[in-house]
Amino acid sequence: MHTSVERNQPIHKISTRWDEFVSSAGFVSSYPKKENPFDSWNKKIHSGMNIPLLNTIINYNHDNNNSEIWNTNNINTFNIFYLLKGNVEIYDQKHQRTLTMIAGNAYCIFNHPGTKAKTAPGSSWINYLIPEHILRENFEKLTRRLYFREFPITSFRGIHSQVAMAFYQALCNASEDLMNATSSARGALAEAYEHLLLTKLCMTVTTQHDGDKGTATASIMPRYLQHAEAFMRRSLDRQVTLNDLAAAAGCGPRALQRMFKDYRNATPMQILCNYRLAAAYEAIASGSAKNVTELSFRLRFSSPGRFSILFKKAYGKSPSAMIRFPNAGV
Repeated sequence: MHTSVERNQPIHKISTRWDEFVSSAGFVSSYPKKENPFDSWNKKIHSGMNIPLLNTIINYNHDNNNSEIWNTNNINTFNIFYLLKGNVEIYDQKHQRTLTMIAGNAYCIFNHPGTKAKTAPGSSWINYLIPEHILRENFEKLTRRLYFREFPITSFRGIHSQVAMAFYQALCNASEDLMNATSSARGALAEAYEHLLLTKLCMTVTTQHDGDKGTATASIMPRYLQHAEAFMRRSLDRQVTLNDLAAAAGCGPRALQRMFKDYRNATPMQILCNYRLAAAYEAIASGSAKNVTELSFRLRFSSPGRFSILFKKAYGKSPSAMIRFPNAGV
């Protein structure tokens, strides 16, 4: 579970900076000038208030009981979580980690089946929930970069930060428009707002990944890892071993494995597989691939069946379904 956490000033202190944040973010505020937007939405929150888009959900909740926060039907999700009041304790059973979320902070959380949450009575929060395969698909499509599980968004550490406030306002605008929309307009609005939110999120990550010296940017990653990944991108249609990658990187296999563990939280061969899956998705989406078997062998997967399993896990749909129904939703 990846989180980005920092304690910051109380919510009531941010209202004087609200106009500056909205103006710089390019959003038009739908609230009175001096009203605290968090307080405004807090008045409207009631338990289980969901705003469904196409594949993502905006959830508003005020909880007086210790209830489940996520119900994702065994799907890994990425969550931007604004905790307005109270506190929430999350236990990640898979990694045996506990996080206590505190009011006044914005959190980035990867939630997977088995994650448990305990809320304090009176807690209020807003959560934007994205199935991970939707995040991966949109990130790679919009940024033309390989998706990595960590997905760092360092700017979301403080609820008062400019990026967090701008994204919060986008959620509020989407929710308000969709709640007031007619049934005939709701579908088109949901699609438009989902595209806006995902685009804003992915571009924020790209900016932070490029410019934040506190993250594993290309400028500070070991040159061995950079050389290994460059070799991967050139060798998607060739048989590649760990020794091949180490030779291209200019270091020993064990040293390369340690670097991938530290910077990618994965093995070199897992990252190579991800590059190949991304290439397969692009080939299918562009219409240049028409046959699953041919594509799987061209990209050096062990079998079409194995390729299909990995592809569906990554993108939420099988390669054959994507070829047959190119314009269908996920």
